[in-house]
Amino acid sequence: MVISSTATRLKGVAKILKRRNHAITRTTFMREMEALRELVHPNIVRLLDVVSDEERGMIIITDFCPAGTLLDLVLKNASSHSRAWGNWIIAFFRQLVAAVAFIHKSHFVHLDHKSSNVVLDVGSKVPILIDFGLAVKRSEVYERSISGVQGTFRYMAPEVLDRTQHPYAGGKADVWSLGCLLFEMIEGFLPSSVPEIKYLEVKQRIRRDVWSRLRRRPGALETCLWGEDTFEESQKQIFARILWIMLDPEAETRADIWQVQGMI
Repeated sequence: MVISSTATRLKGVAKILKRRNHAITRTTFMREMEALRELVHPNIVRLLDVVSDEERGMIIITDFCPAGTLLDLVLKNASSHSRAWGNWIIAFFRQLVAAVAFIHKSHFVHLDHKSSNVVLDVGSKVPILIDFGLAVKRSEVYERSISGVQGTFRYMAPEVLDRTQHPYAGGKADVWSLGCLLFEMIEGFLPSSVPEIKYLEVKQRIRRDVWSRLRRRPGALETCLWGEDTFEESQKQIFARILWIMLDPEAETRADIWQVQGMI
């Protein structure tokens, strides 16, 4: 819900926790409040206030970003494969990686990175991460300490879907989801073509899908994704190198966020 202040003429987004809300909703609300109180960063939505109201319950108020979501922009521009779009992706994704590196350094994991959870500042050049309802704090974000299927199906890492691998490292799951987001920015669709409704039924398929095959053939990634006349060669190489280390189906060998940051 968007609200306005008559005194300052500023707008904010309000999330309301009603007193009768389910316990799960209450948990995600409290997780978000805790995370946003600690995570102050230019690319993370700013917590403006927390209000307790006797009638409506507890309210979190955050910045309002009027330029829409990354998903909106991707649907409008992806598959253009122009030099300008490639440069924009690199600059934009670099900021996202910096934000996630800050989150991990602060001992949090987000667990729900996706294009609809990235909003745009005016001018569409600055990404703002939102929706920290699944975020949890861990002393070591790359240790296997997270249990349960958390996140959005098509952005979930293989180990998140495979309950035999629980607990898993939230930091590595974040890296996979961010890799899916980069792929989506480049191609306009997600790496997995499996319909969401059947995703859990075929959760093992992702281990045999395109990434497992491509990783056996160096150089195949660029050809499969972009063909001949698309992005500049230097851009394709950057994208391929980053996707290679982020979308590794094996969590143990998948890059951490600082390794990704060093390549972009």
